[in-house]
Amino acid sequence: MVENKQILKRFIFIVAAITSATVLALSTRAQESNVGNGLRITPVRQELILTPGQTDSYSIELTNVSQGNMTVVSVVNDFESDNETGQPKLLVGPGESSPFSLIEYITLPEPFPLDVGETRTVNIE
Repeated sequence: MVENKQILKRFIFIVAAITSATVLALSTRAQESNVGNGLRITPVRQELILTPGQTDSYSIELTNVSQGNMTVVSVVNDFESDNETGQPKLLVGPGESSPFSLIEYITLPEPFPLDVGETRTVNIE
């Protein structure tokens, strides 16, 4: 049971990391083009409880609320505890990974364009 809770916590954080990384990628691209950025993500958080061997997926809606077109790029990062406060620390450097990584079990969508005001439903598996 403790192992399942740890897996669930890691999965929830990875979902948050996916969302954060997507926004980060958009922010960088928007700054380069001097357009500004804005991405509405619904729902912001998704909780899944999985047993070993079980698979699941969920959908999120992304809406471009910026003043310019953008390309959405999803990224998954591992994380670990910062060993001081227990807060998660993203592992974003080359070769950095967690021994409890779930990256290989997550399928992300390919990069896609999102026009101003456009909403797209994206599946996370």
